[in-house]
Amino acid sequence: MTLHEFITSNHDELIASTRAKVAHRPWPLVSPEEMENGIPLFLTQLAETLRLENTEAPYSATAIGTSATKHGGDLLAMGFTVSQVVHDYGDVCQAVTELAAEKAATITTEEFHTLNLCLDNAIAEAVTEFGRLQTEAAAESGRLHTESVTESGRLRTKAATESGRLETAAATEYGRVETAAATESGRVDTEAAAEQGRLRTKAATESGRLETAAATRSGRLETAAATQSGRLHQALQQETSAREEIERLGYLAHELRNKLNTAMLSFQALKSGKVAYVGNTGAVLGRSLTGLRDLIDRSLAEVRLDAGIDRSERVALRVFMEEVSVAANLHAEDRDIRLTVTSVDPALAVTADPHLLASAVMNLLQNAFKYTPAKGNVALRTQADKGRVLIEIEDECGGLTHNETEKEMFRSFGDRRKTDRSGLGLGLAISRRAVQACGGEIRSRDLPGKGCVFTIDLPSAA
Repeated sequence: MTLHEFITSNHDELIASTRAKVAHRPWPLVSPEEMENGIPLFLTQLAETLRLENTEAPYSATAIGTSATKHGGDLLAMGFTVSQVVHDYGDVCQAVTELAAEKAATITTEEFHTLNLCLDNAIAEAVTEFGRLQTEAAAESGRLHTESVTESGRLRTKAATESGRLETAAATEYGRVETAAATESGRVDTEAAAEQGRLRTKAATESGRLETAAATRSGRLETAAATQSGRLHQALQQETSAREEIERLGYLAHELRNKLNTAMLSFQALKSGKVAYVGNTGAVLGRSLTGLRDLIDRSLAEVRLDAGIDRSERVALRVFMEEVSVAANLHAEDRDIRLTVTSVDPALAVTADPHLLASAVMNLLQNAFKYTPAKGNVALRTQADKGRVLIEIEDECGGLTHNETEKEMFRSFGDRRKTDRSGLGLGLAISRRAVQACGGEIRSRDLPGKGCVFTIDLPSAA
Protein backbone atom coordinates (compact mmCIF):
# COMPACT_ATOMS: atom_id res chain seq x y z
CA MET A 1 0.00 0.00 0.00
CA THR A 2 1.39 3.40 -1.00
CA LEU A 3 1.47 6.33 1.41
CA HIS A 4 -1.29 8.27 -0.39
CA GLU A 5 -3.52 5.13 -0.30
CA PHE A 6 -2.75 4.74 3.41
CA ILE A 7 -3.75 8.36 4.05
CA THR A 8 -6.94 8.04 1.96
CA SER A 9 -8.09 4.81 3.60
CA ASN A 10 -7.38 6.12 7.14
CA HIS A 11 -8.64 9.65 6.44
CA ASP A 12 -11.13 9.90 9.35
CA GLU A 13 -8.76 8.33 11.87
CA LEU A 14 -5.93 10.67 10.86
CA ILE A 15 -8.25 13.71 11.20
CA ALA A 16 -9.28 12.59 14.71
CA SER A 17 -5.64 12.00 15.75
CA THR A 18 -4.49 15.35 14.37
CA ARG A 19 -7.38 17.23 16.00
CA ALA A 20 -6.43 15.65 19.32
CA LYS A 21 -2.83 16.87 18.92
CA VAL A 22 -3.98 20.36 17.93
CA ALA A 23 -6.46 20.56 20.84
CA HIS A 24 -3.73 19.71 23.40
CA ARG A 25 -1.16 22.04 21.86
CA PRO A 26 -0.19 24.81 24.39
CA TRP A 27 0.77 27.30 21.62
CA PRO A 28 -0.34 28.75 19.27
CA LEU A 29 -4.00 28.95 20.36
CA VAL A 30 -6.52 26.74 18.55
CA SER A 31 -9.47 28.30 16.71
CA PRO A 32 -12.82 26.52 15.98
CA GLU A 33 -12.31 27.08 12.22
CA GLU A 34 -8.91 25.36 12.45
CA MET A 35 -10.46 22.28 14.10
CA GLU A 36 -13.41 22.02 11.67
CA ASN A 37 -11.92 23.15 8.33
CA GLY A 38 -8.13 23.55 8.55
CA ILE A 39 -7.05 19.97 9.41
CA PRO A 40 -9.17 18.17 6.73
CA LEU A 41 -7.90 20.70 4.17
CA PHE A 42 -4.25 20.01 5.19
CA LEU A 43 -4.72 16.22 4.97
CA THR A 44 -6.58 16.29 1.63
CA GLN A 45 -3.87 18.45 0.05
CA LEU A 46 -1.08 16.14 1.33
CA ALA A 47 -2.80 13.00 -0.03
CA GLU A 48 -3.33 14.63 -3.46
CA THR A 49 0.33 15.65 -3.67
CA LEU A 50 1.52 12.10 -2.80
CA ARG A 51 -0.91 10.65 -5.36
CA LEU A 52 0.49 12.88 -8.11
CA GLU A 53 4.00 11.67 -7.15
CA ASN A 54 3.01 8.09 -8.11
CA THR A 55 1.64 9.04 -11.54
CA GLU A 56 3.59 9.03 -14.80
CA ALA A 57 3.95 12.84 -14.71
CA PRO A 58 7.21 13.91 -12.99
CA TYR A 59 7.08 15.51 -9.52
CA SER A 60 6.64 19.30 -9.81
CA ALA A 61 7.88 21.44 -6.93
CA THR A 62 6.12 24.38 -8.59
CA ALA A 63 2.77 22.56 -8.38
CA ILE A 64 3.25 21.91 -4.64
CA GLY A 65 4.31 25.55 -4.12
CA THR A 66 1.26 26.88 -6.00
CA SER A 67 -1.07 24.61 -4.02
CA ALA A 68 0.56 25.60 -0.72
CA THR A 69 0.32 29.31 -1.59
CA LYS A 70 -3.43 29.01 -2.31
CA HIS A 71 -3.84 26.85 0.81
CA GLY A 72 -1.98 29.42 2.95
CA GLY A 73 -4.08 32.25 1.46
CA ASP A 74 -7.35 30.33 2.17
CA LEU A 75 -6.38 29.70 5.81
CA LEU A 76 -5.22 33.26 6.36
CA ALA A 77 -8.54 34.47 4.87
CA MET A 78 -10.32 32.29 7.49
CA GLY A 79 -8.42 34.18 10.19
CA PHE A 80 -5.64 31.62 10.89
CA THR A 81 -2.16 32.87 11.82
CA VAL A 82 1.06 31.76 10.11
CA SER A 83 2.07 29.97 13.34
CA GLN A 84 -1.16 27.91 13.18
CA VAL A 85 -0.50 26.98 9.54
CA VAL A 86 3.11 25.93 10.28
CA HIS A 87 2.18 23.84 13.36
CA ASP A 88 -0.83 22.24 11.64
CA TYR A 89 1.41 20.93 8.84
CA GLY A 90 3.74 19.47 11.45
CA ASP A 91 0.87 17.90 13.44
CA VAL A 92 -0.57 16.25 10.29
CA CYS A 93 2.86 14.86 9.35
CA GLN A 94 3.38 13.50 12.91
CA ALA A 95 -0.10 11.90 12.96
CA VAL A 96 0.60 10.12 9.62
CA THR A 97 3.97 8.79 10.86
CA GLU A 98 2.57 7.56 14.22
CA LEU A 99 -0.47 5.82 12.67
CA ALA A 100 1.73 4.15 10.04
CA ALA A 101 3.99 2.81 12.79
CA GLU A 102 0.96 1.67 14.84
CA LYS A 103 -0.51 -0.25 11.88
CA ALA A 104 2.90 -1.49 10.66
CA ALA A 105 2.44 0.25 7.33
CA THR A 106 5.68 0.63 5.37
CA ILE A 107 6.71 4.16 4.28
CA THR A 108 9.43 4.09 1.63
CA THR A 109 12.38 6.47 1.72
CA GLU A 110 11.14 8.25 -1.41
CA GLU A 111 7.64 8.72 0.07
CA PHE A 112 9.08 10.01 3.35
CA HIS A 113 11.34 12.38 1.36
CA THR A 114 8.28 13.63 -0.62
CA LEU A 115 6.34 14.07 2.65
CA ASN A 116 9.13 16.24 4.15
CA LEU A 117 9.53 18.21 0.90
CA CYS A 118 5.78 18.96 0.88
CA LEU A 119 6.05 20.19 4.48
CA ASP A 120 9.08 22.41 3.69
CA ASN A 121 7.55 23.95 0.55
CA ALA A 122 4.14 24.46 2.19
CA ILE A 123 5.64 26.30 5.19
CA ALA A 124 7.87 28.47 2.96
CA GLU A 125 5.03 29.41 0.63
CA ALA A 126 2.65 30.10 3.56
CA VAL A 127 5.21 32.44 5.14
CA THR A 128 5.84 34.16 1.80
CA GLU A 129 2.08 34.61 1.14
CA PHE A 130 1.58 36.06 4.63
CA GLY A 131 4.46 38.55 4.00
CA ARG A 132 2.91 39.55 0.66
CA LEU A 133 -0.49 40.23 2.25
CA GLN A 134 1.17 42.30 4.99
CA THR A 135 3.09 44.30 2.33
CA GLU A 136 -0.16 45.10 0.48
CA ALA A 137 -1.80 46.21 3.73
CA ALA A 138 1.20 48.43 4.56
CA ALA A 139 1.14 50.01 1.08
CA GLU A 140 -2.60 50.83 1.47
CA SER A 141 -1.89 52.35 4.90
CA GLY A 142 0.90 54.50 3.38
CA ARG A 143 -1.44 55.70 0.62
CA LEU A 144 -4.13 56.76 3.13
CA HIS A 145 -1.50 58.51 5.24
CA THR A 146 -0.26 60.46 2.18
CA GLU A 147 -3.81 61.57 1.32
CA SER A 148 -4.32 62.75 4.89
CA VAL A 149 -1.09 64.78 4.84
CA THR A 150 -2.03 66.32 1.46
CA GLU A 151 -5.49 67.36 2.72
CA SER A 152 -3.91 68.90 5.83
CA GLY A 153 -1.57 70.97 3.66
CA ARG A 154 -4.49 72.14 1.50
CA LEU A 155 -6.41 73.34 4.54
CA ARG A 156 -3.36 75.19 5.88
CA THR A 157 -2.88 76.92 2.52
CA LYS A 158 -6.55 77.94 2.44
CA ALA A 159 -6.26 79.39 5.97
CA ALA A 160 -3.16 81.40 5.01
CA THR A 161 -4.96 82.77 1.92
CA GLU A 162 -7.97 83.83 3.99
CA SER A 163 -5.67 85.53 6.52
CA GLY A 164 -4.03 87.52 3.72
CA ARG A 165 -7.42 88.57 2.36
CA LEU A 166 -8.53 89.86 5.76
CA GLU A 167 -5.29 91.81 6.18
CA THR A 168 -5.77 93.44 2.75
CA ALA A 169 -9.36 94.38 3.58
CA ALA A 170 -8.23 95.95 6.86
CA ALA A 171 -5.54 98.00 5.10
CA THR A 172 -8.08 99.21 2.50
CA GLU A 173 -10.52 100.32 5.19
CA TYR A 174 -7.75 102.13 7.00
CA GLY A 175 -6.86 104.04 3.83
CA ARG A 176 -10.50 105.01 3.30
CA VAL A 177 -10.76 106.39 6.83
CA GLU A 178 -7.48 108.31 6.41
CA THR A 179 -8.74 109.82 3.14
CA ALA A 180 -12.01 110.91 4.73
CA ALA A 181 -10.10 112.48 7.61
CA ALA A 182 -7.85 114.42 5.21
CA THR A 183 -10.88 115.69 3.29
CA GLU A 184 -12.54 116.87 6.47
CA SER A 185 -9.32 118.57 7.54
CA GLY A 186 -9.17 120.48 4.26
CA ARG A 187 -12.76 121.68 4.69
CA VAL A 188 -12.02 122.93 8.19
CA ASP A 189 -8.86 124.65 6.94
CA THR A 190 -10.85 126.48 4.26
CA GLU A 191 -13.44 127.71 6.74
CA ALA A 192 -10.69 128.75 9.18
CA ALA A 193 -8.85 130.66 6.42
CA ALA A 194 -12.00 132.63 5.68
CA GLU A 195 -12.30 133.54 9.33
CA GLN A 196 -8.77 134.22 10.41
CA GLY A 197 -5.26 133.89 8.97
CA ARG A 198 -3.82 132.76 12.22
CA LEU A 199 -6.22 129.86 12.49
CA ARG A 200 -5.52 128.96 8.82
CA THR A 201 -1.77 128.76 9.52
CA LYS A 202 -2.32 126.67 12.62
CA ALA A 203 -4.71 124.35 10.77
CA ALA A 204 -2.22 123.93 7.89
CA THR A 205 0.50 123.00 10.35
CA GLU A 206 -1.74 120.45 12.07
CA SER A 207 -2.76 119.01 8.72
CA GLY A 208 0.87 118.53 7.74
CA ARG A 209 1.57 116.76 10.98
CA LEU A 210 -1.37 114.43 10.50
CA GLU A 211 -0.34 113.63 6.93
CA THR A 212 3.19 112.82 8.05
CA ALA A 213 1.88 110.54 10.77
CA ALA A 214 -0.47 108.82 8.32
CA ALA A 215 2.35 108.25 5.81
CA THR A 216 4.57 106.85 8.54
CA ARG A 217 1.80 104.54 9.73
CA SER A 218 1.05 103.38 6.20
CA GLY A 219 4.70 102.59 5.55
CA ARG A 220 4.96 100.65 8.79
CA LEU A 221 1.87 98.58 7.91
CA GLU A 222 3.21 97.82 4.42
CA THR A 223 6.54 96.70 5.88
CA ALA A 224 4.80 94.48 8.45
CA ALA A 225 2.58 92.95 5.74
CA ALA A 226 5.58 92.18 3.52
CA THR A 227 7.47 90.65 6.47
CA GLN A 228 4.48 88.50 7.43
CA SER A 229 4.02 87.36 3.82
CA GLY A 230 7.67 86.29 3.60
CA ARG A 231 7.42 84.45 6.91
CA LEU A 232 4.32 82.58 5.78
CA HIS A 233 5.97 81.62 2.48
CA GLN A 234 9.04 80.32 4.28
CA ALA A 235 6.87 78.36 6.74
CA LEU A 236 4.96 76.74 3.86
CA GLN A 237 8.24 75.73 2.17
CA GLN A 238 9.54 74.24 5.42
CA GLU A 239 6.27 72.37 5.93
CA THR A 240 6.42 70.96 2.39
CA SER A 241 10.01 69.77 2.92
CA ALA A 242 9.10 68.23 6.26
CA ARG A 243 6.08 66.48 4.73
CA GLU A 244 8.24 64.98 1.96
CA GLU A 245 10.82 63.82 4.53
CA ILE A 246 8.09 62.24 6.69
CA GLU A 247 6.69 60.45 3.63
CA ARG A 248 10.14 59.12 2.69
CA LEU A 249 10.82 57.94 6.25
CA GLY A 250 7.37 56.34 6.33
CA TYR A 251 8.12 54.32 3.20
CA LEU A 252 11.51 53.30 4.63
CA ALA A 253 9.91 52.19 7.91
CA HIS A 254 7.26 50.15 6.04
CA GLU A 255 9.90 48.41 3.89
CA LEU A 256 12.08 47.61 6.93
CA ARG A 257 9.10 46.32 8.94
CA ASN A 258 7.82 44.08 6.12
CA LYS A 259 11.22 42.49 5.43
CA LEU A 260 11.87 42.07 9.17
CA ASN A 261 8.46 40.41 9.70
CA THR A 262 9.13 37.95 6.87
CA ALA A 263 12.60 37.18 8.28
CA MET A 264 11.19 36.59 11.78
CA LEU A 265 8.45 34.28 10.51
CA SER A 266 11.00 32.27 8.49
CA PHE A 267 13.29 32.08 11.53
CA GLN A 268 10.45 30.81 13.72
CA ALA A 269 9.70 28.09 11.17
CA LEU A 270 13.38 27.05 11.07
CA LYS A 271 13.61 27.23 14.87
CA SER A 272 10.73 24.76 15.20
CA GLY A 273 13.02 22.11 13.68
CA LYS A 274 10.35 20.89 11.27
CA VAL A 275 12.10 22.25 8.15
CA ALA A 276 15.73 22.22 6.99
CA TYR A 277 17.62 25.51 6.76
CA VAL A 278 18.78 24.59 3.22
CA GLY A 279 15.18 24.50 1.91
CA ASN A 280 12.83 27.20 0.65
CA THR A 281 12.19 28.59 4.14
CA GLY A 282 15.92 29.25 4.51
CA ALA A 283 15.93 30.96 1.11
CA VAL A 284 13.08 33.26 2.21
CA LEU A 285 15.08 34.19 5.32
CA GLY A 286 18.19 34.90 3.21
CA ARG A 287 16.30 37.17 0.79
CA SER A 288 14.76 39.12 3.67
CA LEU A 289 18.13 39.71 5.37
CA THR A 290 19.73 40.77 2.06
CA GLY A 291 16.89 43.25 1.47
CA LEU A 292 17.39 44.72 4.96
CA ARG A 293 21.11 45.19 4.31
CA ASP A 294 20.49 46.92 0.96
CA LEU A 295 17.96 49.34 2.50
CA ILE A 296 20.40 50.29 5.26
CA ASP A 297 23.33 50.72 2.81
CA ARG A 298 21.25 53.06 0.62
CA SER A 299 20.11 55.10 3.62
CA LEU A 300 23.71 55.49 4.88
CA ALA A 301 24.86 56.62 1.42
CA GLU A 302 22.08 59.22 1.29
CA VAL A 303 23.07 60.51 4.76
CA ARG A 304 26.70 60.91 3.66
CA LEU A 305 25.59 62.81 0.55
CA ASP A 306 23.25 65.13 2.48
CA ALA A 307 25.94 65.83 5.08
CA GLY A 308 28.46 66.72 2.36
CA ILE A 309 31.14 64.43 3.83
CA ASP A 310 34.16 64.29 1.47
CA ARG A 311 36.55 61.37 2.06
CA SER A 312 38.08 61.10 -1.37
CA GLU A 313 41.19 58.98 -1.88
CA ARG A 314 43.01 57.16 -4.64
CA VAL A 315 41.01 54.01 -5.47
CA ALA A 316 42.72 51.17 -7.35
CA LEU A 317 39.91 49.83 -9.54
CA ARG A 318 41.20 46.27 -9.89
CA VAL A 319 40.96 45.61 -6.13
CA PHE A 320 37.77 47.70 -5.89
CA MET A 321 35.98 45.66 -8.59
CA GLU A 322 37.07 42.37 -7.00
CA GLU A 323 35.41 43.43 -3.73
CA VAL A 324 32.26 44.65 -5.49
CA SER A 325 31.93 41.46 -7.56
CA VAL A 326 31.88 39.27 -4.42
CA ALA A 327 28.71 40.95 -3.12
CA ALA A 328 27.22 41.27 -6.62
CA ASN A 329 27.58 37.53 -7.28
CA LEU A 330 25.43 36.78 -4.21
CA HIS A 331 22.62 38.95 -5.63
CA ALA A 332 23.02 37.36 -9.08
CA GLU A 333 22.88 33.79 -7.72
CA ASP A 334 19.77 34.64 -5.67
CA ARG A 335 17.95 35.73 -8.87
CA ASP A 336 19.46 32.94 -11.06
CA ILE A 337 21.34 35.47 -13.26
CA ARG A 338 24.79 35.07 -14.82
CA LEU A 339 27.14 37.95 -13.89
CA THR A 340 30.19 38.55 -16.12
CA VAL A 341 33.00 40.76 -14.75
CA THR A 342 35.77 41.70 -17.17
CA SER A 343 39.39 41.92 -16.00
CA VAL A 344 40.64 45.37 -14.94
CA ASP A 345 44.00 46.96 -15.83
CA PRO A 346 46.05 47.11 -12.58
CA ALA A 347 47.11 50.68 -13.47
CA LEU A 348 43.55 52.04 -13.60
CA ALA A 349 42.62 54.25 -10.62
CA VAL A 350 40.30 57.16 -9.75
CA THR A 351 40.15 59.74 -6.97
CA ALA A 352 36.81 59.24 -5.18
CA ASP A 353 35.08 58.36 -1.92
CA PRO A 354 35.23 54.53 -2.04
CA HIS A 355 32.02 54.11 -0.01
CA LEU A 356 29.98 56.40 -2.26
CA LEU A 357 31.44 54.86 -5.43
CA ALA A 358 30.66 51.34 -4.14
CA SER A 359 27.10 52.44 -3.33
CA ALA A 360 26.65 53.82 -6.86
CA VAL A 361 27.98 50.66 -8.57
CA MET A 362 25.98 48.28 -6.32
CA ASN A 363 22.75 50.26 -6.82
CA LEU A 364 23.17 50.05 -10.60
CA LEU A 365 23.92 46.31 -10.39
CA GLN A 366 20.89 45.68 -8.15
CA ASN A 367 18.75 47.64 -10.63
CA ALA A 368 20.09 45.42 -13.45
CA PHE A 369 19.42 42.21 -11.47
CA LYS A 370 15.89 43.39 -10.63
CA TYR A 371 14.76 43.86 -14.24
CA THR A 372 16.76 41.07 -15.93
CA PRO A 373 14.74 37.81 -16.14
CA ALA A 374 16.02 34.55 -14.62
CA LYS A 375 18.72 32.79 -16.70
CA GLY A 376 19.61 36.22 -18.14
CA ASN A 377 23.02 37.95 -18.26
CA VAL A 378 24.43 41.07 -16.61
CA ALA A 379 27.90 42.41 -17.52
CA LEU A 380 30.24 44.65 -15.47
CA ARG A 381 33.03 46.26 -17.53
CA THR A 382 35.80 48.74 -16.59
CA GLN A 383 37.99 50.48 -19.20
CA ALA A 384 40.04 53.64 -19.86
CA ASP A 385 39.04 56.20 -22.51
CA LYS A 386 41.08 59.39 -23.22
CA GLY A 387 41.97 60.25 -19.64
CA ARG A 388 38.63 59.02 -18.30
CA VAL A 389 37.55 55.77 -16.63
CA LEU A 390 34.26 54.19 -17.77
CA ILE A 391 32.44 51.65 -15.57
CA GLU A 392 29.59 50.03 -17.56
CA ILE A 393 26.72 47.84 -16.33
CA GLU A 394 24.74 46.16 -19.13
CA ASP A 395 21.48 44.28 -18.40
CA GLU A 396 18.82 42.37 -20.35
CA CYS A 397 15.72 44.23 -19.13
CA GLY A 398 14.24 44.36 -22.64
CA GLY A 399 14.91 48.06 -23.16
CA LEU A 400 13.05 51.18 -22.07
CA THR A 401 9.35 51.67 -22.77
CA HIS A 402 8.15 54.52 -24.99
CA ASN A 403 7.31 56.81 -22.04
CA GLU A 404 10.55 56.34 -20.06
CA THR A 405 13.25 59.03 -20.18
CA GLU A 406 16.70 59.31 -18.62
CA LYS A 407 15.57 62.30 -16.54
CA GLU A 408 12.63 60.34 -15.13
CA MET A 409 14.73 57.25 -14.33
CA PHE A 410 17.21 59.21 -12.21
CA ARG A 411 14.50 61.07 -10.26
CA SER A 412 13.69 59.86 -6.73
CA PHE A 413 10.91 57.23 -6.77
CA GLY A 414 11.26 57.17 -10.59
CA ASP A 415 13.32 54.00 -11.16
CA ARG A 416 10.48 51.46 -10.64
CA ARG A 417 10.29 50.00 -14.13
CA LYS A 418 8.13 47.14 -15.36
CA THR A 419 6.47 44.77 -12.82
CA ASP A 420 8.93 44.64 -9.89
CA ARG A 421 7.76 47.45 -7.55
CA SER A 422 9.93 46.50 -4.54
CA GLY A 423 12.25 48.91 -2.76
CA LEU A 424 12.01 52.63 -2.10
CA GLY A 425 12.77 53.73 -5.66
CA LEU A 426 15.87 55.68 -4.53
CA GLY A 427 18.66 53.56 -6.10
CA LEU A 428 19.28 55.40 -9.38
CA ALA A 429 18.83 58.84 -7.82
CA ILE A 430 21.39 58.02 -5.08
CA SER A 431 23.76 56.58 -7.71
CA ARG A 432 23.75 59.83 -9.71
CA ARG A 433 24.32 61.98 -6.61
CA ALA A 434 27.14 59.70 -5.40
CA VAL A 435 28.93 59.77 -8.78
CA GLN A 436 28.56 63.56 -9.02
CA ALA A 437 30.02 63.89 -5.52
CA CYS A 438 33.05 61.93 -6.80
CA GLY A 439 33.50 64.41 -9.68
CA GLY A 440 31.93 62.23 -12.38
CA GLU A 441 28.70 61.75 -14.28
CA ILE A 442 26.31 58.87 -14.96
CA ARG A 443 24.32 58.26 -18.15
CA SER A 444 22.21 55.52 -19.74
CA ARG A 445 21.93 54.05 -23.22
CA ASP A 446 18.90 52.10 -24.48
CA LEU A 447 19.35 48.82 -26.40
CA PRO A 448 15.83 48.40 -27.89
CA GLY A 449 14.47 44.90 -27.48
CA LYS A 450 17.50 43.79 -25.44
CA GLY A 451 18.32 45.96 -22.40
CA CYS A 452 20.12 49.06 -21.11
CA VAL A 453 23.72 50.16 -20.48
CA PHE A 454 24.45 52.44 -17.51
CA THR A 455 27.87 54.17 -17.63
CA ILE A 456 29.76 55.82 -14.73
CA ASP A 457 32.22 58.35 -16.22
CA LEU A 458 35.04 59.47 -13.87
CA PRO A 459 38.34 61.33 -14.42
CA SER A 460 41.33 59.02 -14.25
CA ALA A 461 43.71 59.47 -11.28
CA ALA A 462 47.31 60.37 -12.07
